[in-house]
Amino acid sequence: MTAGAEMWDNCGANEDYLDFALMPFEYITGGYFSMIIVTIFIIMAYIKYHNVLYPILIGLLFLPISYTFFPDTFLVYAVTLVAVAFTGLIATMVIWRTRN
Repeated sequence: MTAGAEMWDNCGANEDYLDFALMPFEYITGGYFSMIIVTIFIIMAYIKYHNVLYPILIGLLFLPISYTFFPDTFLVYAVTLVAVAFTGLIATMVIWRTRN
């Protein structure tokens, strides 16, 4: 049960450095690290610019990337984020535009 002197040889660091560096984060987030990063980008763009169009564009740009890494779950996650963005867009149109 203990790793021997070949621990660094068997860990895969010499084959794929990116996978080796992201493996702890992927393990902690259950394999959804890239999607969590994209969600943080989307939330930061909405908070900074207060415009729903930018998060929708960021989500559309990351769809091919998330499909490549997560072909099983990307549609559910993408549809959820687009639904949240469109809900924000509709709420903005109904609440803020009708007041003026």
